Amino acid sequence: MLGEVNFHSKPQWSDWTGPAIILGTIMFATTLLIAV
Repeated sequence: MLGEVNFHSKPQWSDWTGPAIILGTIMFATTLLIAV
């Protein structure tokens, strides 16, 4: 993946913004489902 290549050469927040938002949304939705 391009993200892995960029991570090894030079970490960039732009590469982590998308995955972080998606992961956060999934975690939030999962928490709601478990709570309900």
